[in-house]
Amino acid sequence: RPLSDALLRRVRRVRIDSLPVETQERILGERAGAPSGVVRLAWRAAREVASADGAICSLQEGERLLAELRLCESVVDVRLSLAGWAARGDAGREAATRCRLAEAVWAETLAWGRG
Repeated sequence: RPLSDALLRRVRRVRIDSLPVETQERILGERAGAPSGVVRLAWRAAREVASADGAICSLQEGERLLAELRLCESVVDVRLSLAGWAARGDAGREAATRCRLAEAVWAETLAWGRG
């Protein structure tokens, strides 16, 4: 959210850069107990959906997305999960419905569930 000038005059601003994608994927894999293939594809898809709205996905959202993927019954469910956890607005929801990585995420999720 935008911060007001009055607030910014009263606080020290600290800029924290995002973690490298590889580190994010490692953390997500450890937290979710998911295989690297699922994590890599799902996190890439989530970042693409979020970027359609000019936003970023948090690790918490990524962790919840991975947990929800285990409940998906089709590629349509994968797209709905992406929209639910990564989209912030209409552009993101549209990106989730068109996400070309959803099929690959679904295939990796199926393999994960059978393992």
